[in-house]
Amino acid sequence: MINVSNRLISGGVWIGVLALLNAISTLLFNGLLARILSPEEVGQYFIAMGIAMLVATLSVVGTDNSIVRLISSSLSTKNRYMAKSYLFSSLQFCVFSSFIVMVGSLFLYFNIEKYVSAFSWDSNMILIVGVWAVVLIFRNIFTSIFKGLHELGFASLFSGFVTTFVAIIALFILYYYGDEYGLYDIVIVVIVCTLLATIASATVLYRKIKHLYSSYEFRIIELLRLSAPLVFATAGFLVMREVHLWIVGAKVSSLEVAFLGAAIYLVQFITVPLRLTNTLIQPAAAHLYARGKVDRLQVLLRGTGMVIVVFGIAACFLLLAFGEVLLSIVYGEKYTYAVDGLNIIILGQLINVAVGSPGVVLTMAGYEKLVMISSLSAAGIGITTTYILSESMGYLGGAIGFAVTFASYNLLMWIICLVHLKIITHAGQNELLIMLNEMKNKIMNSI
Repeated sequence: MINVSNRLISGGVWIGVLALLNAISTLLFNGLLARILSPEEVGQYFIAMGIAMLVATLSVVGTDNSIVRLISSSLSTKNRYMAKSYLFSSLQFCVFSSFIVMVGSLFLYFNIEKYVSAFSWDSNMILIVGVWAVVLIFRNIFTSIFKGLHELGFASLFSGFVTTFVAIIALFILYYYGDEYGLYDIVIVVIVCTLLATIASATVLYRKIKHLYSSYEFRIIELLRLSAPLVFATAGFLVMREVHLWIVGAKVSSLEVAFLGAAIYLVQFITVPLRLTNTLIQPAAAHLYARGKVDRLQVLLRGTGMVIVVFGIAACFLLLAFGEVLLSIVYGEKYTYAVDGLNIIILGQLINVAVGSPGVVLTMAGYEKLVMISSLSAAGIGITTTYILSESMGYLGGAIGFAVTFASYNLLMWIICLVHLKIITHAGQNELLIMLNEMKNKIMNSI
């Protein structure tokens, strides 16, 4: 039986360090990006990255999320045969999805160049974004498989940190030793770095799974039946984040996109505790819910929720106090204009850290349709807000829409967990004390 406290002790510190390093490295990367490219090109980069991420998400039809629960549940019941069947079925579907993405990219390359003119792209960018999406497909599925195998350290390592770290080295070399570089050069460098990290993760994953049973069966239909609702939820989550940039880019300018993107990515420090907790408890939540241990699940959620609140609120006040200075240090003096948008987004994030991790519970408990409804509803509210306000307020309209989107999304899921599942996910001091006491006993017994 998997001991939850033991998992938190053994993996928590490692994952926490990686989550913090990933947040710092992302800021360093964006800082170098802002110094190599013009603000308009930075805005175009944010748009291209968002499109690649959305295509990668849509093309796998939610399998990158469902595979975590399927593999974790199979291993918790000692069914390694089923775990390997789900694992290889997801990999095969990724190959098929990648083929479809490249065919679609080639079709767009030859037929609709006029549709990307609004972002100052030519048709070559379509192919580049298509290749980027294919690499992200495999990176995301490998990360999800690591989560399902309870290899949370490797999931955190390869979900972004390795790529960003290698990209920082490459961009620093270009910035310090190179000549003038444009948007295409930087995107290609990022794709190559992502590919190298994905190859490394595939190598590690092979060593982790080669001990499983040699035989397996294809369960793609079952996998897709479970995953289909998740694609709308996950795509809705990405749309909630990226579409605000696209709307501002289409209705205002790429310069305003750069300001909005700078604010959004700086705010990620607030969400580090939440993202860390979600990564850490995802397989544990699936395990506890599958065994009917709802009380233990709530202790886990409320205890970790208390940690989220403490560190999240501290990060919020830090950014509110020093946001303008941090924008100047990270991105340059031009980007201090984004401070008002930064403050708006920070206020929205306060709600997100307050409700804990309701999305993890709903997904791991099999309520993908409710997650889908929440994400699509919140996306609709936020997109409408951004569309109405961006023309008159510029990037500030996008910032308001972004804050409204994520606040409503997390509130909806929190209400669903509370009313439908009777599970409380927001912070609980007593639950945190219970968890800490269990961890202390575990450590003392191991000495």
